[in-house]
Amino acid sequence: MARSEMRGSDPPEGRDSVVSAEIESQTAELVGAHGKEDERPRRFGASRVLTASDRERILKDAREIEFPAALRGYDRAAVDRYVERMSRLITELEMSSSPEAAVRHALDEVSDETRDILQRAHQTAEEITARSRAKADDRLQTAEREGQELREAAERHAAETRESARSEASRVRETAEREAAQLRESTAAELAELRETAVAEATELRETAQRDVAALREKADRETQQLRATTQRETDEMRATARREAEEMIETAEMRAHELARSAETVWRERRRLIEDMRVVGEQLTAIGETEGKRFPRFGEEGSEAALLLREPGSAVAGGLVKDPARVEETSNGSPEVVPG
Repeated sequence: MARSEMRGSDPPEGRDSVVSAEIESQTAELVGAHGKEDERPRRFGASRVLTASDRERILKDAREIEFPAALRGYDRAAVDRYVERMSRLITELEMSSSPEAAVRHALDEVSDETRDILQRAHQTAEEITARSRAKADDRLQTAEREGQELREAAERHAAETRESARSEASRVRETAEREAAQLRESTAAELAELRETAVAEATELRETAQRDVAALREKADRETQQLRATTQRETDEMRATARREAEEMIETAEMRAHELARSAETVWRERRRLIEDMRVVGEQLTAIGETEGKRFPRFGEEGSEAALLLREPGSAVAGGLVKDPARVEETSNGSPEVVPG
């Protein structure tokens, strides 16, 4: 495989990429032209007979071919592709069991074509390398100048950004501190106002409650006094009514008692009169009976018995008015009273 080596004065990495791109482009053109030349009829020169050992050596050399690497050498990718193509071709020839003459001719032709390709590629690579180096130097200088300008612009922008960020941070900090102070002040004012409002409302509620309690107490006292007065009045009225009714009942009872007493006195007086009349009649009948008894002895005994009957308290004549006239007495106030036996 072809290898590339860099000298001490090689350009930077950016320039190498540009040079490699140019070399690959030109090599691709050469390989394309070589492919077109391969399509033309080939003339076979005189061939000599190769032994088996020579053929094996040639095949080995064709498979293991190496190219010395240099700064202005061939394109490594193109050479690698070509070597791979040759190895594949040789392998196909070996597997197809072609005659030895065809194999030798193919090897000779491949060697001549490879030599021409390598020479043209070497020349073209030198030209491409020179042009690419010049372009790379120009581009590198331009890139360095633009990079420097971009770096300076970036540094200026970074400085401006840092300064702006610092100013913005300072402004935001001042604004936050100012808003925090205002918020603390407004919060303190609101708390004080709320505290005053709460105290005022509590005082008002306390006064309202006291007024309500006083009003309720006054109302209760007033209702109690009214109830007490009503109760006292009703009690007095009931007591007066009871006293009046009692007095009326007493008066009625006394009047009834006096009436009963008068009635009883009249009855007892009439009774005494009747008893007296009956006693007189009895005495008269007794006298008549005694007189008639003397006249008629038989009837005299009966008249005496009749007189005795009239005189006896339990007689039929006296029993119609009073059972025991002797037991009827007068009380101390003149009213009659029956004394039990």
